Amino acid sequence: MIGYMANNVLPLRAGEVVRVYVVARRWRPGSTAARAHPFWTTLATLVVERVLDSLAIVLILAILVLLVPVPRFLEVAALVVLAVDLAGIAVLIALVAAPDRCARLITRFAGRWPTLQRRALDVFQTFVHGLDGIRTPAHAAPLIAWTVGVWLAPALAAWTMLLALDLQLPFVAGWAVLAFVGHRPARHER
Repeated sequence: MIGYMANNVLPLRAGEVVRVYVVARRWRPGSTAARAHPFWTTLATLVVERVLDSLAIVLILAILVLLVPVPRFLEVAALVVLAVDLAGIAVLIALVAAPDRCARLITRFAGRWPTLQRRALDVFQTFVHGLDGIRTPAHAAPLIAWTVGVWLAPALAAWTMLLALDLQLPFVAGWAVLAFVGHRPARHER
């Protein structure tokens, strides 16, 4: 909720960074040296969440395009979002499947600057630690189930609101509201 409040008063959805900062501070390990690690680990979980949310929006738009005639620019926009989302998924898969190869790339690019290289590798390792949730195959089904639930509840709420306004629209109208607003309720961070 702190992140959503910050999004209302700060530009460029900066509340997302505020949310990561607040969660990282609450999750802080005891040692001073480890204090920076939770931020990057928490940021990785936010990236995973945003990629899943973006994929959910693209799937909702795809269903809407199939069920409801929409303007051509919306179809193109959905394809652009899908391309960006697929690129994000590819990067996440690369980080999960081959973290050592990605670390070697960082080493190669920052090899001339040992301090930068050490810092970048440290940040990279803590970021990759935040991807452990998607690395474990047993987490896939609950992750997908929670994502569906998190999107189904507000779609139902939007549709119910439309009915309360005496707009007799089909259930797909609730999904249309979500697709165009691109917003889902807050998830509780741990």
